[in-house]
Amino acid sequence: MIDRIKGILQLKESIDEISDKAKQNRNDIADTRDDIAKLRNEISLVCENHRKLTEQFQKDISVLNELKESFQKELYDFKLVKSQMQSQILTKFDAELDKELKIYLKNLNKNIKEYNDAQVKINSAAVRVDEFGKEVEKFVEISKEIKKGDFELTKYAKILTEHDREKLELMRKIDYLERLISKERKMRVVR
Repeated sequence: MIDRIKGILQLKESIDEISDKAKQNRNDIADTRDDIAKLRNEISLVCENHRKLTEQFQKDISVLNELKESFQKELYDFKLVKSQMQSQILTKFDAELDKELKIYLKNLNKNIKEYNDAQVKINSAAVRVDEFGKEVEKFVEISKEIKKGDFELTKYAKILTEHDREKLELMRKIDYLERLISKERKMRVVR
């Protein structure tokens, strides 16, 4: 009887321990959610930077297209006057064009590098989000297992309580029968 009570107390301690672990898991899940929210904010910032870089890239492309059109106009004009000053204009034009193109190419390369860096950051953030998603799934699985275990322990505790009640009932009946037998013996001795 005492062993069963001890068993029940140990069982209660185990249940309390599991409950504490479940609370800890809930806190861990809340922390993970906060981390995911922070990551989402970071991803939003990266996406915004990506959008800005894309806009800048589009502007640069537009500028390059304008330069191309301008270049084509200059080339046409150049062909008109080439018979008179071909060598001088060609040299000067090449130098200016080269200078301008280097500047724009440098800016374009810089923008491409920033775009590639942003892409790497986005990919890295996506991997981290996936990892956090997997961790959250693990915590969800753990919490499901704890809930199932709690149910099974509660069921077991009910069965133990029922058995204890039946045992007490049988002990009362045995005690009653012993008293009856004792009375019967006393009655026989008196006769």
